[in-house]
Amino acid sequence: MTDKNPLTQLSKVNEIMNVKLGDTPKGLMTVQNYLQRFGYLDSDDYERGVYDKATLVGLQDFQRRFNLSNSGVFDSETKALMQLPRCGITDTRMSFRFSLTCCWDKRQLLYAFDNGTDQVAGNQEFGPIRAAINTWMEAVEVDFIEVGPGDSPDVLIGWRTANDPDYSMIGSVVAHADFPPDCSVVANNLPKPIHFDDTEHNWVIGAVPSGLDIETVALHEIGHILGLAHSSEMDAVMAPFVRFNSTKRELTNDDIKGVRQLYPTVPFVQELSVSIAADLVRAAGLVPRIIGPNNSNASVFRQSPRGGRAADCFSTVTLQTRTGPIL
Repeated sequence: MTDKNPLTQLSKVNEIMNVKLGDTPKGLMTVQNYLQRFGYLDSDDYERGVYDKATLVGLQDFQRRFNLSNSGVFDSETKALMQLPRCGITDTRMSFRFSLTCCWDKRQLLYAFDNGTDQVAGNQEFGPIRAAINTWMEAVEVDFIEVGPGDSPDVLIGWRTANDPDYSMIGSVVAHADFPPDCSVVANNLPKPIHFDDTEHNWVIGAVPSGLDIETVALHEIGHILGLAHSSEMDAVMAPFVRFNSTKRELTNDDIKGVRQLYPTVPFVQELSVSIAADLVRAAGLVPRIIGPNNSNASVFRQSPRGGRAADCFSTVTLQTRTGPIL
């Protein structure tokens, strides 16, 4: 199991250059902790403090994923990227499957606020989160509806201490969320969490020196709630890193393409012939399932965006047909 204690001493580690397999350079264990924490090293596959083959490959995987020189050594560019604040969810390619196969089995999600932060006056911290939710709703056919925390929400949002017992945020981690129920990595039950670290980071609205923009971080974490994994596109909202004194409040093509693969737009095909309706459904990347007469005289009078198993992520559209007028 991956060690969930995040890196806290990376800034003290000098560049580890010109190392050979079997060397034991000072500070290597700190780098290994980071690689293990975010999915590039398995705890059983490497020797702590030793620059072994697994550590070399893990560093190369991290560098390659984020378009650095994949030298397999801890150079200045690698150090700078690892020092950035970031999301607590791992980056491994294994988790990339979530962006392809994991979604909710419904298109209406209830969310609630559990608590806020004293770092922002009043309840102003909730406004940026609502804005981030609206940004995703403009991009994909999933509705988020705000309810009270006692109204059985699907998602519960709040601020926690860094040593959050369900998923540690100590160190460079600023927040974490979870994936939809079939792909959970944090909580097996509802509600799914979106938690912000309230003890080690300065939460602000907008670009403020040494501050983290709430809407920017919320936009990223809501992407996980929808089922998206981390992107290797550094400009994407779903890239794992965030910067102080900056904002990122618009989805990129990478983000939109990913979420629409999970929740494709379902064409409206009622009152069309079966053949035309089926062609439109296929053009949207979906599979038509015909119920009723399937002949040249049949027309569609009822459709559903959901068919088959929930794990199909709405890949099947059920089309119910008729051969004449409904009396």
